[in-house]
Amino acid sequence: MSPSMLVKYGTHASLIEAKNTLYVAERTSIPIPRLFAAYAYRPLDRDIDDFGSVYDTYIFMEFIEGEDLGKSWAKYNSTEKQIISTDLKKHITELRSLPAADYIGSVHKGPVTGVILEWSTTSRGPFKSEGDFNATIVDDWRMARSR
Repeated sequence: MSPSMLVKYGTHASLIEAKNTLYVAERTSIPIPRLFAAYAYRPLDRDIDDFGSVYDTYIFMEFIEGEDLGKSWAKYNSTEKQIISTDLKKHITELRSLPAADYIGSVHKGPVTGVILEWSTTSRGPFKSEGDFNATIVDDWRMARSR
């Protein structure tokens, strides 16, 4: 394995993450790790209640040396913090400038991946409207409260 490649794997790695990486790389100038390959490997005999996928997913991507900003923030002076904040604001603005999809879900009309529908037994989308999305959240909340 090359020191310039990283393999993310396991039940909590997701092909949606790989699709999102490609989407951002193709449509923005935001510096992100390059994706080399991604795949999910066969259904496994796994308890679905472990909150992971029943597939093992592998994402081969560029390894970029760096520090976790949350852990290193205190070591920067105010000028450095301002530069970092300006860069982050630029990247967020660029992400927000991407055209909105005609559905609520993940890239390529995939399901909603946030924790809001983590235990959904009805649908995780994609949803055609905000009303459909909100109705599913309410239904799931009611179902969870009745358990």
